[in-house]
Amino acid sequence: MIVKYEDDLPLMEFTIIGNKISNTYRGYLDTGSTTTSIPKKDAVELGLEYAGQTYRVTSAGLHIFDLYKAKVSFVQKEYELIVIGLELRGKFPFKALIGRDLLDHYKMCFDGVKRELTIESA
Repeated sequence: MIVKYEDDLPLMEFTIIGNKISNTYRGYLDTGSTTTSIPKKDAVELGLEYAGQTYRVTSAGLHIFDLYKAKVSFVQKEYELIVIGLELRGKFPFKALIGRDLLDHYKMCFDGVKRELTIESA
């Protein structure tokens, strides 16, 4: 599947299937992120089960994040994951990050010249 960049960024849709409702996000394909992240308030609204906390080092320093168990639908497949509850600060055309926990299930090729990526099952 070939995906064109949106807003000059590699963005794709994914869905969190919650205990109460489901929510679809445009997520930034973040190859530097180990874990997929959604807004913390959404994790609560979706009724996701709290799964503890984790520590991560980012360019802004050491941070503590809440974790949630989630069923995630991405590229027509479903995965059981632990996602991070994260409120992105600033103005972005996305509010979620797609991390390596999802991306590692796929072969991907980013074409910066054409501003597109190719993604297929590994």
